[in-house]
Amino acid sequence: MKTSTSRFYTPIFKFIMSSTVVVELATFPATEAYKADPTVIHPALEIISKAKGARNIYHGLQYEDKATAYLVIIWDSLEDHHALLSDKDIYPKIMEGFATSIGGPHNLVHVAFKPLVAPIAHLTAPISEFAVQTLKEGKTNADLEGFVWNPAVTGDGSQVVVGKVVEKEDQYVLLKGWESYEAHQNARNGNDENVKKFITYLHTVVDTSVAHVPLKEYKA
Repeated sequence: MKTSTSRFYTPIFKFIMSSTVVVELATFPATEAYKADPTVIHPALEIISKAKGARNIYHGLQYEDKATAYLVIIWDSLEDHHALLSDKDIYPKIMEGFATSIGGPHNLVHVAFKPLVAPIAHLTAPISEFAVQTLKEGKTNADLEGFVWNPAVTGDGSQVVVGKVVEKEDQYVLLKGWESYEAHQNARNGNDENVKKFITYLHTVVDTSVAHVPLKEYKA
């Protein structure tokens, strides 16, 4: 059964209030209208861009299936997003603006990235890799966090960032900007020992689902 657009921004999950910057990551089946002209989503984004705490807004179609739309919003805090969801005057207008873009059930989470809480460079790259990582049975948060948040492994965030999904105890998102989809494939299949070690370790700790998205930044 399809989820109506009126529930896209309904606070159906338990919010964990935080004053930390978070990145909203929403995915949904794109309508034919959005596929033909992504600017049909702009009426909704215009309203969101004026909300307290809303920073940068990005959207785009997944490279692999050309059907799944991604909406990425950097918020000053989770409270700011929650305040927008609870606004009975503005909320219906956002729903109306989304009506031409959302074609079915959606998924919405918030991610607290490290070491860059607002990984703009990775979102403005020609194409962005989103790797959703779920802990394997028997593995702990420390098994992953001790590795991906170690500066000796991932550096200052300019190469890659990893964030904890606020709503799910066992889930993370790895984000990396690439010059092209082919550049990522070449890196995976290359001879860089550090890349091989990085990928090998992740495969022992998490199950990963990868997608690539050429995002466009919305500017009012």
